[in-house]
Amino acid sequence: MWCWFFRMWKFPHTNLAKVTRMVFVEIDSMVMHTTCITTTSGMLTVLADTVVVMQDGMHHHRINFDKYHPGYFGKVGMRNFHIRKNQHHMPAINLDKLWTLVSEQTMEKYKNHPEKKVPIIDCVRAGYFKVLGKGTLPKQPMIVKAKFFSRNAETKIKSVGGACILTA
Repeated sequence: MWCWFFRMWKFPHTNLAKVTRMVFVEIDSMVMHTTCITTTSGMLTVLADTVVVMQDGMHHHRINFDKYHPGYFGKVGMRNFHIRKNQHHMPAINLDKLWTLVSEQTMEKYKNHPEKKVPIIDCVRAGYFKVLGKGTLPKQPMIVKAKFFSRNAETKIKSVGGACILTA
């Protein structure tokens, strides 16, 4: 836009909606309106979508990070490419609590069974993976299914006349 009074107007931006602030300066009794840095005006207009690049901690604040946050940079440990979760999840039950997994009617039913049938106690179905050998068992045979048995539990179950079955 040219005018004999405002001959220094410059609009390099085609989209003036992006301009958030314009600076008017009086130089030699002449008002100058600019939207860019020029050598004659030395002014800058602030654009709305200006991207400010922040320096991250990798370079700019490295001394601060090394002093107050040691161990922030770098890698630690080994990579596990085929991770198997819950590998060590093993809820356990002791022998003295084993009969709580079946009802008292079941215990009485198999106590003096004429065909010598024994109850099957499935620990995995009840949510226990390992059977431990703490406590005593009644003198009644049974079949216990579990993923893991301690050595002590296995000998106590077999001494009563029962059996231990490993399940996957």
